[in-house]
Amino acid sequence: MLPHWYKEYNQAYFNFDNYHEAEIFAVRRLNSINEEYTLNGKPLQYFVLPRQKIGTAYHEFQTGDKKDVYWDKTSILLHEDIMEKHKMGEFFSRVIPNYDYFGKSLVNETTWNTILNQVIYENEMVKVIIDELRLWAEESIYESGCFTILGI
Repeated sequence: MLPHWYKEYNQAYFNFDNYHEAEIFAVRRLNSINEEYTLNGKPLQYFVLPRQKIGTAYHEFQTGDKKDVYWDKTSILLHEDIMEKHKMGEFFSRVIPNYDYFGKSLVNETTWNTILNQVIYENEMVKVIIDELRLWAEESIYESGCFTILGI
Protein backbone atom coordinates (compact mmCIF):
# COMPACT_ATOMS: atom_id res chain seq x y z
CA MET A 1 0.00 0.00 0.00
CA LEU A 2 1.09 3.55 -0.69
CA PRO A 3 0.36 6.03 2.12
CA HIS A 4 -0.72 9.54 1.23
CA TRP A 5 -1.72 12.46 3.40
CA TYR A 6 -3.05 15.89 2.65
CA LYS A 7 -1.96 19.14 4.35
CA GLU A 8 -1.13 17.90 7.84
CA TYR A 9 0.55 14.69 8.86
CA ASN A 10 -1.82 14.10 11.77
CA GLN A 11 -4.95 14.10 9.58
CA ALA A 12 -6.54 11.12 7.86
CA TYR A 13 -4.37 8.84 5.77
CA PHE A 14 -5.44 7.53 2.39
CA ASN A 15 -4.36 4.05 1.40
CA PHE A 16 -4.02 2.88 -2.17
CA ASP A 17 -3.55 -0.63 -3.46
CA ASN A 18 -1.31 0.51 -6.29
CA TYR A 19 0.41 3.48 -7.86
CA HIS A 20 -2.33 3.92 -10.48
CA GLU A 21 -5.01 4.47 -7.79
CA ALA A 22 -2.80 7.04 -6.06
CA GLU A 23 -2.20 8.81 -9.36
CA ILE A 24 -5.94 8.98 -10.11
CA PHE A 25 -6.56 10.44 -6.65
CA ALA A 26 -3.82 13.05 -7.11
CA VAL A 27 -5.09 14.14 -10.54
CA ARG A 28 -8.64 14.47 -9.22
CA ARG A 29 -7.36 16.53 -6.27
CA LEU A 30 -5.38 18.84 -8.57
CA ASN A 31 -8.39 19.30 -10.81
CA SER A 32 -10.59 20.14 -7.82
CA ILE A 33 -7.98 22.64 -6.59
CA ASN A 34 -8.03 24.31 -10.00
CA GLU A 35 -11.83 24.52 -9.81
CA GLU A 36 -11.59 26.10 -6.35
CA TYR A 37 -9.37 28.84 -7.73
CA THR A 38 -11.93 29.70 -10.41
CA LEU A 39 -15.03 29.32 -8.25
CA ASN A 40 -13.94 30.77 -4.92
CA GLY A 41 -16.67 33.36 -4.58
CA LYS A 42 -15.95 34.99 -7.93
CA PRO A 43 -14.36 33.91 -11.20
CA LEU A 44 -10.79 34.90 -11.97
CA GLN A 45 -10.61 38.06 -14.06
CA TYR A 46 -6.91 38.31 -14.88
CA PHE A 47 -5.42 34.86 -14.39
CA VAL A 48 -6.31 31.79 -16.45
CA LEU A 49 -5.68 28.08 -16.05
CA PRO A 50 -3.35 26.29 -18.47
CA ARG A 51 -6.30 24.64 -20.21
CA GLN A 52 -7.77 28.11 -20.90
CA LYS A 53 -4.69 29.67 -22.47
CA ILE A 54 -4.66 30.94 -26.02
CA GLY A 55 -1.12 31.02 -27.40
CA THR A 56 1.98 31.09 -25.22
CA ALA A 57 2.43 34.75 -24.20
CA TYR A 58 1.86 34.09 -20.49
CA HIS A 59 3.77 34.32 -17.27
CA GLU A 60 3.24 31.06 -15.41
CA PHE A 61 2.75 31.08 -11.65
CA GLN A 62 3.65 27.53 -10.69
CA THR A 63 3.19 25.73 -7.37
CA GLY A 64 6.53 24.86 -5.75
CA ASP A 65 9.89 24.80 -7.50
CA LYS A 66 9.61 22.29 -10.32
CA LYS A 67 12.43 21.72 -12.77
CA ASP A 68 11.74 21.71 -16.52
CA VAL A 69 7.95 21.63 -16.12
CA TYR A 70 5.77 24.06 -18.05
CA TRP A 71 2.00 24.58 -18.16
CA ASP A 72 1.64 22.55 -14.97
CA LYS A 73 -1.91 21.62 -13.92
CA THR A 74 -1.49 23.49 -10.62
CA SER A 75 -0.34 26.68 -12.35
CA ILE A 76 -2.22 29.84 -13.06
CA LEU A 77 -1.22 32.13 -15.93
CA LEU A 78 -1.12 35.89 -16.41
CA HIS A 79 -1.07 37.15 -19.98
CA GLU A 80 1.87 39.24 -21.14
CA ASP A 81 -0.46 42.10 -22.16
CA ILE A 82 -1.74 42.38 -18.57
CA MET A 83 1.80 42.24 -17.18
CA GLU A 84 2.85 45.09 -19.47
CA LYS A 85 -0.28 47.23 -19.24
CA HIS A 86 -0.31 47.26 -15.45
CA LYS A 87 3.48 47.27 -14.95
CA MET A 88 3.49 44.06 -12.94
CA GLY A 89 7.05 43.29 -14.02
CA GLU A 90 8.26 46.60 -12.61
CA PHE A 91 6.50 45.87 -9.33
CA PHE A 92 7.94 42.35 -9.13
CA SER A 93 11.41 43.69 -9.95
CA ARG A 94 11.24 45.96 -6.92
CA VAL A 95 9.97 43.36 -4.45
CA ILE A 96 11.22 39.92 -5.58
CA PRO A 97 14.98 39.35 -5.15
CA ASN A 98 16.61 38.39 -8.47
CA TYR A 99 13.31 38.69 -10.35
CA ASP A 100 13.74 37.59 -13.98
CA TYR A 101 11.00 38.81 -16.32
CA PHE A 102 12.08 36.28 -18.96
CA GLY A 103 13.15 33.45 -16.68
CA LYS A 104 12.46 31.75 -13.37
CA SER A 105 11.81 33.62 -10.11
CA LEU A 106 11.17 31.94 -6.77
CA VAL A 107 8.72 33.40 -4.24
CA ASN A 108 8.93 32.01 -0.71
CA GLU A 109 6.90 33.07 2.33
CA THR A 110 9.24 35.97 3.19
CA THR A 111 9.11 37.34 -0.35
CA TRP A 112 5.33 36.90 -0.47
CA ASN A 113 5.00 38.93 2.74
CA THR A 114 7.17 41.64 1.15
CA ILE A 115 4.84 41.67 -1.87
CA LEU A 116 1.81 42.09 0.42
CA ASN A 117 3.50 44.86 2.40
CA GLN A 118 4.59 46.79 -0.70
CA VAL A 119 1.47 46.39 -2.87
CA ILE A 120 -0.34 49.01 -0.78
CA TYR A 121 1.88 51.65 -2.42
CA GLU A 122 1.01 50.55 -5.97
CA ASN A 123 -1.72 51.55 -8.40
CA GLU A 124 -5.19 50.08 -8.01
CA MET A 125 -4.80 47.49 -10.79
CA VAL A 126 -1.63 46.01 -9.27
CA LYS A 127 -3.53 45.71 -5.98
CA VAL A 128 -6.45 43.94 -7.69
CA ILE A 129 -4.16 41.50 -9.53
CA ILE A 130 -2.20 40.65 -6.37
CA ASP A 131 -5.48 40.21 -4.50
CA GLU A 132 -6.63 37.74 -7.16
CA LEU A 133 -3.31 35.89 -6.84
CA ARG A 134 -3.46 35.81 -3.05
CA LEU A 135 -5.51 32.65 -2.37
CA TRP A 136 -3.54 30.60 -4.90
CA ALA A 137 -0.18 31.96 -3.70
CA GLU A 138 -0.86 31.33 -0.03
CA GLU A 139 -2.10 27.80 -0.73
CA SER A 140 1.02 27.14 -2.84
CA ILE A 141 3.32 28.40 -0.10
CA TYR A 142 1.45 26.33 2.48
CA GLU A 143 1.60 23.19 0.35
CA SER A 144 5.08 23.54 -1.18
CA GLY A 145 6.93 26.26 0.73
CA CYS A 146 7.08 28.52 -2.33
CA PHE A 147 5.84 29.21 -5.82
CA THR A 148 7.72 30.01 -9.00
CA ILE A 149 7.05 32.66 -11.61
CA LEU A 150 8.15 31.51 -15.06
CA GLY A 151 8.53 34.49 -17.38
CA ILE A 152 7.84 34.50 -21.08
